[in-house]
Amino acid sequence: MNFGIIGCGNMGEVILKGVIEEKLALPGQVWVSDVSRERLNYIKKTYGVNTSSNNKEVVEKSSLILLSIKPQEMHSVLSEVKPAWKKDKAAVSIAAGVKIATILQQLGEARVIRVMPNLCIKVRQGMTALSFSSQVREEEKEMVRKIFSSVGEVVEVEEEAMDAVTAISGSGPAYVFYFLEALVEAGEHLGFSRPLAYLLAFKTLQGAVELLKEEENPALLRKRVTSKGGTTERALNYLEEKEFKEIIREAVAKAYLRSRELSES
Repeated sequence: MNFGIIGCGNMGEVILKGVIEEKLALPGQVWVSDVSRERLNYIKKTYGVNTSSNNKEVVEKSSLILLSIKPQEMHSVLSEVKPAWKKDKAAVSIAAGVKIATILQQLGEARVIRVMPNLCIKVRQGMTALSFSSQVREEEKEMVRKIFSSVGEVVEVEEEAMDAVTAISGSGPAYVFYFLEALVEAGEHLGFSRPLAYLLAFKTLQGAVELLKEEENPALLRKRVTSKGGTTERALNYLEEKEFKEIIREAVAKAYLRSRELSES
């Protein structure tokens, strides 16, 4: 199966790297386009794939095409490639908030896979959700599963759940980074240098994640750390007093509603 990528920025390159390293396609079977000639030269030199500044050429040469572009670019790119789009081609979109119906409306008769990966695919620890239009063939589903399994975990959901996926795992890394920022700043406030505060906070977060791999029960692990009348209990009581869990729920709900707004715009 010839694989095409339209738009090969950071996310596109990570997916390309997974495809090549897992031998899901040979370099000669991959076609990549991008607006930057410098970027294309780098991609060709690094991965040995075919490159082009013409999006239509990528569509013509490929049967499975990854649309690794910004949501606001989708309309113009689909209008450009529509003349080259045939019934034997499938589109894989990672554009946040762009519905399958929107792509079908522009391409007409097409097979579409909507994908919501997160930033962690860069270290092959991604969480990716997939939704398929009714016309997608089983071999195309399997190929897309393999592509995104090469950079992390994959789940399949109904498209209606994509906004919730975006709010939890799509935006999720930013919540973790924000918490780490706060922990580091708390350490600085207590007198540590920033490098030492970062080391203390980061290694604690990293170790906690490793523990979760074994236990998969955050509530139980939290209780194990929390001695009655101790320092952890005092901190957690304060978080409960400030309704920390409710703040998180409301923040995720805000992300969910924003994703719905983008999907409907």
